[in-house]
Amino acid sequence: MSATPLPVNEVRVRGTQLLAFCFLLSGIAALVYQTVWTRQFALVFGTSELAVTTVLAAYMGGLALGAWLVERGLPRVSKPVLTYAGLELGIGASAVVLVPALLAARRVDAALSRSGAVLRFGLDAGAGTRPAARY
Repeated sequence: MSATPLPVNEVRVRGTQLLAFCFLLSGIAALVYQTVWTRQFALVFGTSELAVTTVLAAYMGGLALGAWLVERGLPRVSKPVLTYAGLELGIGASAVVLVPALLAARRVDAALSRSGAVLRFGLDAGAGTRPAARY
């Protein structure tokens, strides 16, 4: 015997619930990324105030850049859920790449430790803006 197919409305409700759950997981991951980056940047800067400033500036700058890029490409998107999934995969990949970038920033920071916080802020904020731009 075959199972009775679900009514179309129930399939849509389940799909919507799954998508909402994915949004929830994405938000949780974003908060985890911010916490990890803040702690990593605190190790680079030696102070958490500069680390929080860098993470927030990079995140807000990334959101602005991402909104601008999405606005330009949105008319060409025919499958928004698939596009969203691709963006989430990109966010995950760039977050993985950020760890070696932070390690490199620490080495550069050690070499330029007498150059001041402005140069360190620019290097570290540049590393963190890319993942945030995908949101």
